Amino acid sequence: MKINKIIALWLAVLVAATSFFTYIPQAFAQENTATLAVIGDSEKGIIVCPKSIEISEGETAYSLLSKELGDKVEVSKFGSFEYVSGIDGLRELDHGEQSGWLYETNGESPTVGANQYEVKEGDVIAYRYSLNWGEDLKEKTLEESIKALGGCEQAQPDPSNPGEDPVEQPTDPSVPEDTEQPPTYQITGEIKQTVDHILKKKEWSDWELFAVARSGNKIPDSVKKKHIEKTTEYVTSKDKNGRLFGTDLERAIFTVLSLEQDPTNFAGKNLIRMLYTDEKNRIGSINTVIYGLLAIDSKTYQLPENAKWTREKFIDNILNKQHNDGGWALSTIDAQSEPDLTGMAMTALAPYKDKNEKVKTALAKAGDFLSSTQTDKGGYASLGQENSISAAQALIGIVLSGDDPTSEKYTKNGNNVIDAILSYRTGNGFKWIDSENGVNDMATEQVLNSLIQYQSVQDGKGSIYVWTKEQTPSETKPTPAPDKDSDQEQTPKPEQDPKPEQDPKPEQDPKPEPEQQPTDSSQKPAADNQNKSQAPADDSQNKEKAADSTEGHKLPNTSLYGWDLVVWFGSGLLLALLGFIIYRKTLHV
Repeated sequence: MKINKIIALWLAVLVAATSFFTYIPQAFAQENTATLAVIGDSEKGIIVCPKSIEISEGETAYSLLSKELGDKVEVSKFGSFEYVSGIDGLRELDHGEQSGWLYETNGESPTVGANQYEVKEGDVIAYRYSLNWGEDLKEKTLEESIKALGGCEQAQPDPSNPGEDPVEQPTDPSVPEDTEQPPTYQITGEIKQTVDHILKKKEWSDWELFAVARSGNKIPDSVKKKHIEKTTEYVTSKDKNGRLFGTDLERAIFTVLSLEQDPTNFAGKNLIRMLYTDEKNRIGSINTVIYGLLAIDSKTYQLPENAKWTREKFIDNILNKQHNDGGWALSTIDAQSEPDLTGMAMTALAPYKDKNEKVKTALAKAGDFLSSTQTDKGGYASLGQENSISAAQALIGIVLSGDDPTSEKYTKNGNNVIDAILSYRTGNGFKWIDSENGVNDMATEQVLNSLIQYQSVQDGKGSIYVWTKEQTPSETKPTPAPDKDSDQEQTPKPEQDPKPEQDPKPEQDPKPEPEQQPTDSSQKPAADNQNKSQAPADDSQNKEKAADSTEGHKLPNTSLYGWDLVVWFGSGLLLALLGFIIYRKTLHV
């Protein structure tokens, strides 16, 4: 009888404990996936809300983190031991000698390093920042840490609460009656708040640097110095390994320009010449051709007669890849046309619309394609997923081709592409897709550039990709090829780079933060999955990753608070009651 009592008592305790302590793994677990969460300090906040990620064979806690955040993860060595020392700019010792990153699996602290723990299906891997060697985390669960930082739902402050500053939401400007004038958007505040957020960050991406430079703001000397060193090392190492070509080279050119440096003489190399003398013909994908033409036109560089890639060749290559429906796609001519690639192609071709009839016709067809494929929200979908990045690239192409994005042509169900873009705003940045929680860095930086471009055209300026006073590339006759033994530059040095014209300082206004993490909890498609709309990325690989990330067109529901918790909590109580009844019955045995 005593044994029965003990068994009954442990049964009551066990079933209740099992119910409560297996909640997180069961709630988050999906087939062949593990859940990753990254929680920073009170200032950085939640970097990655609990997110289901497909795991590969041999996946470790460290590789899972690196897969999601890429180069935002910093690793240090202590003897032969490697450990995560920084994530998204938040590093060990930032808050004293006892502060740093700790990781846990399923609520427990493993006895091995993150690069040694092999992730299993259903695991919950959490990285949390501690201020005193983990003591502050011992009594706080992952859910409690997330809740303390506001949770993963983006709640809007209550305007009636005097203690909170409500986040101003974009409103649809009303069109005056008795006029066909399109609405005028006041987006200077949107731009300012986003740029202000970037200016406060410790780490900037190349495209954040580009956006700040093109917004007319001064890049802080410390950031400038750091990026010059970083870009110099990048260019040198890539060139040494024979890997400085394509979008890597083109992004480097725009980064150098953003730093007010000379691409024809940077780190001892002429990046422009490297671009147009691509001996191995590694310029071919539509993404690479587009950014190649934009880079050549960035300061109207004159090309020699023996250039492997002339402006005409770039233009013809883009035109030949246009689909019958007027759009472009990243892969083959038979692939479905995509709005973001179409907008990018329009951006590169736009300066030639009044000089080349074929370009003029191509732009007209592309505009019709973007008009016909708009969603009811006014935005665009790529790979079947409506998103802010596609809308941002489409907006740039539309305005530079000379069309009005607020016109009836680009308005569906009362919404235009700018309405669609502003609907993704959250916090200090923008989301990638509606279902995303928090700021996506990649989406934010691309949306920011699209808004800067729209404002630039409104102010009577031109392309944000052009660094000349006239803001439009001019046709120049090719210069004779220099003697092969000559040490002279094949590309005449452009006139001294004028500083970007300063946009009028925008009035204070609410703005999101990219990064998104679009950032930075970069809940964008994983940071290592660079989107095809960014020049510096391997196009084919990105396309495949993007397709994987949008399969099913839904992100996993990772909400920590809701009916799931109620159900599990209630189940625990019922099971505990069952155990207690069994225990009571044994008293009479």
